[in-house]
Amino acid sequence: MRQLRLLPHDEHVAGTDLAARLRPRFAQPVIVVDPDDPVMGGPRCLVPVCERLTVIFGKCSAHRQRWIHEGRPEDVHAWAATAPANRRWLQQPPKCAIGSCRRSRREHGLCHSHAHRWHHQGRPDLTGWITRGGGPPLPAGPGCRFPECQLEAEGEAGLCVHHRNRWVRADRPPLTSWLLGCATFGQDRFGLRALPEPMRLGIAYAIQCRVDERRTIIRPYSIHRLLRALPGAGADSLLDRSSEQWMSYLGFSSERGRIERRFLLDAIGYLRDVVEGVGWDAEFPRDVWLLRRLGFPGRDARLSFTGIGPLWLRELIKRWAR
Repeated sequence: MRQLRLLPHDEHVAGTDLAARLRPRFAQPVIVVDPDDPVMGGPRCLVPVCERLTVIFGKCSAHRQRWIHEGRPEDVHAWAATAPANRRWLQQPPKCAIGSCRRSRREHGLCHSHAHRWHHQGRPDLTGWITRGGGPPLPAGPGCRFPECQLEAEGEAGLCVHHRNRWVRADRPPLTSWLLGCATFGQDRFGLRALPEPMRLGIAYAIQCRVDERRTIIRPYSIHRLLRALPGAGADSLLDRSSEQWMSYLGFSSERGRIERRFLLDAIGYLRDVVEGVGWDAEFPRDVWLLRRLGFPGRDARLSFTGIGPLWLRELIKRWAR
């Protein structure tokens, strides 16, 4: 079958159509996995307070590393009963030492405003100055937007100083998606933020199609290497290269990277369906039919008429086959 080559207009139409086809759950740069989902989910980690999927020997990857670090206790179930959840990312940052203040701690145990006030007053005895309340209360501000943070926001980002610094260190990604990623820390998810927009939509659409078909399991750890490799490919869309070019770039073969290879081929197929169309009206004019586009089972099954030389005879046989 001929290799699809998109024109700029086709790429725009495909991207627009994909965005409209994605349901809200899959339209986010972070797709959170429900462990009970029959396609994306699976057995849970044996640590009762953990929501992540089992990766090896009944544990998620994080709790397996913790178990190894703690000397591989023989009574795994007793160890699991006391193991904490993977929630370190959401721990409450330290607040200003002034009791009435809800701003983030900066220097000398004080927030920036109280530290400035203390310096301006000649740096009196700090312990006594804190005990006396640090002067008049500061104006109250809105709460930090970071999940479960109890501090006040400072600045236009709507974050406390601690979480704003963390956001800046992450290179200031879109705030909504960054907050979603932070809120779901410790849960299994497909992280697509690093992908260029057309490619992100294509991967998200492929995951949604897998879920809808309920034919093949797709879990985050099974395509983790693929998602890490794609941003460095220099391509904006999965359709910028042929399937063969992608396999060569990624080093995939029928044996190596089998699960990731199959997912990538499926993803390219889903995108081609969007651009080329499905059903008899779209498929009949072609000389190689993808049978899945005509409602038949099978991912790659094809019916080729290219071996029939006379074009008039080829058209007659296609009509008869239909």
